[in-house]
Amino acid sequence: MNPAQPRSDKAFVEGILCAAACLPQPDLGILHRGLGERVAGSPIALDLPDLAQAVAACAGNLEQPTPSFAFDDMDGALEWLEGLFLGIGLYGEEWESALESRPGSLMAVALLGSLSNPEGPNPLPGVAAAARDLADSPAGIVQLVQTIYFDLRQPPSDLDAWAEADDEDAFDPEQAALAPPPTPVHRVAKVGRNDPCPCGSGRKYKKCCLNKP
Repeated sequence: MNPAQPRSDKAFVEGILCAAACLPQPDLGILHRGLGERVAGSPIALDLPDLAQAVAACAGNLEQPTPSFAFDDMDGALEWLEGLFLGIGLYGEEWESALESRPGSLMAVALLGSLSNPEGPNPLPGVAAAARDLADSPAGIVQLVQTIYFDLRQPPSDLDAWAEADDEDAFDPEQAALAPPPTPVHRVAKVGRNDPCPCGSGRKYKKCCLNKP
C-alpha cells in the first residue's frame, strides 16, 4: 500500500490501535499525529479523547480470554497486521526498547512480520516455517498478539545477567588443555558371602577376608 493513500478500513485502523494498546503507557500524541497523516478520513484521527477511549477498548479486548478483532479470515487478518506494523513503526523507539529485553515477544513479532511480509528479511531461523503454520489461522494471530500484550506488562528479562552467567560457564579450550586429566574411577564387583574369596585362598569369602579390615 502507498503510505500516502488514505485508509480508514476497520481492520487496518484496529491494527494500528493495537500497536499502541500493547504498550503499557503509549504516548497518544504520537498515535494521533500518525493517524492524521496516514489514515485521512477516519473519525478516530480527529479527536484525541476518542482516540484514548479506542486504545483503552482495544486493550480491554486483549484482556479477554477470547478477543474479538475486526477480521474473521486471513485477508482481513493481513490488513490488520498491516496496521499493526504501521503502528509499531510509529512507536519505533518504545517498541524497540520493550522487545530488547523480551525474547518471547521479539519472536512473536518476528512471526507476525514474516506472515505479513513473507518476502521480507528474516533474521531469526525457523520463523518463516512457523509463520506458515499460522497462515490459515486467524486465531493463531490473535494468540500471538495476546502473548505480546501480556509479556510487555511483565518485568523485563535480565538478559545481561544471563549473558554474564553464560560467559562464566562458557567452555574455554585453553583452560581445558591445562587442566589435569580426570581421575579414573575403578568399579569393584560386589563379592557375595558364599563366593570364593578374591584373595585366592580357595575358601569362601565369609570364612576368609569378610571381617578383615
